[in-house]
Amino acid sequence: MTLRFKDNIKAEFSQNRDKIKELYSEVKETGNHLLTITVKTKLGTISQTEVKEIETYLCNIEEWGYFELTLFYFVSDYLSVNQLELLLFNFDKRCENYCRVLKYRRRLLQIAYKSVAIYAANGERTKAENILEMTKKYRTVGVDLYSEVLRHLARGIIIFNFENAEAGEEKINYALETLEEFGGMKIKEFYQKKMEKYLKKSI
Repeated sequence: MTLRFKDNIKAEFSQNRDKIKELYSEVKETGNHLLTITVKTKLGTISQTEVKEIETYLCNIEEWGYFELTLFYFVSDYLSVNQLELLLFNFDKRCENYCRVLKYRRRLLQIAYKSVAIYAANGERTKAENILEMTKKYRTVGVDLYSEVLRHLARGIIIFNFENAEAGEEKINYALETLEEFGGMKIKEFYQKKMEKYLKKSI
């Protein structure tokens, strides 16, 4: 199951639609319905009924492991602000047993920083900044470069949308250049494309 998620992530960053379709066919054959829905998020063919299905599943799980965190991460692009807020309720409690493990901490920080971007894009500055504040305690457990770059991107989105577009753009571009230096052009292009939906005006 974890391997399939890794394949999904690789396909996401490469934006290789053929690879994602191939992965979808393979996962569908396993009969794992939730995992199949997760791959569909990358094809853009997930329905609101399926989004609701994942939301309901996550709300009924008291403690989220890597599987649940990854479900949340991939479906978050399709959540309304209200749905996002519902899933972020008790986020700390659901994840507290895993925050010392790097791959779990990185995933929950991915969720947190994406949530910041979604809130900011919807004019919810206070909620966006509250999420950033919440992540401070996870950073004291351990800091890794990738998560820190995502934090800079999230902060840049807030600055761009609510304070100063030029200063926000500078912070975002710095983060993107860092992603390219350490992760390659594909990962930079992936996040650069994401910026279009999180900024009130294009950079």
